[in-house]
Amino acid sequence: MSAMKSKLHLLAGAAFLSFLSAPATGAILMVDLGTATSAIETGYVRQDVATMIHTVSGPASGSLTVSVPGPGVGNRDRGAIADNGAFTNGDLLRDLFSDLTRGENADTLSISGLDPNTTYTLQVFALDKNFNDGATFTFYDTTGVTTGTNSNVLGMITNSTSPAPTSNNDFSIMFNITSDATGVIEIGQVASAGNGAINGFVLAVPEPSSALLAASALLFGLARRRR
Repeated sequence: MSAMKSKLHLLAGAAFLSFLSAPATGAILMVDLGTATSAIETGYVRQDVATMIHTVSGPASGSLTVSVPGPGVGNRDRGAIADNGAFTNGDLLRDLFSDLTRGENADTLSISGLDPNTTYTLQVFALDKNFNDGATFTFYDTTGVTTGTNSNVLGMITNSTSPAPTSNNDFSIMFNITSDATGVIEIGQVASAGNGAINGFVLAVPEPSSALLAASALLFGLARRRR
C-alpha cells in the first residue's frame, strides 16, 4: 500500500512540476497590419511596413521580427467597420496588407526571435471588405518548408464585402504552431480570388490546461486515499 502511495506522490509531483514549468498563458504580441495613418486597434501595435521589429514583454521578453513578404506587398485602408456589441475589432479589420499570395509554400507571415522548438497559439485575421466577395483565404504552416507541397492546412477564412461581425473571432482562425530550431514561425496564404489579405494577428502561449488537470486529478486522488 505504501509503495502505491509513493508512486502516486511521484506522479502527482511530476504532473505539478510539469504545470509549473509550462509557459505562462497570455498574449505575447498583438499586431495591427495597415497604413501609417489608419486607426489602430486598442491593445495592438501598428505595423505599416513589410518588416518591423517589436519589443515584447510578459510571457516572453525581447524583440520579435515580423515580416509580411509578397511579390508586391501593399498596405490598404478600406474604410470604417463599426464596432457592434461584442465586436470591437473594427479598427483591426478596416486595414490590411494585400498582394500576398504566392502559393502555399511561400511565406505570408514570418515571426522570428521566438524560443526554438516551442508551440505557440496564433490567431490570424483576414478580411478585405471592398473586393472579392466570397473568396477564401487558406492558410498553411510553411515553417521550414522550401520545396514540394505542404499539406498542413491551418484553416480557411471566407471573405465578405458586406461583413456583419458579431464577435472578435469573426474573420479569423486560431491554431497552434511550433517554431523551428532557430525560433521562427512561418505561415503561407492562398486566395481563391484576388491577391489575399491579412489584417493582423495575436501571438500567444497556449493554455497549460492538460498538465494542470492531470496534477489536480492526482492530488485529489491522494487526498481521498488519506481519509
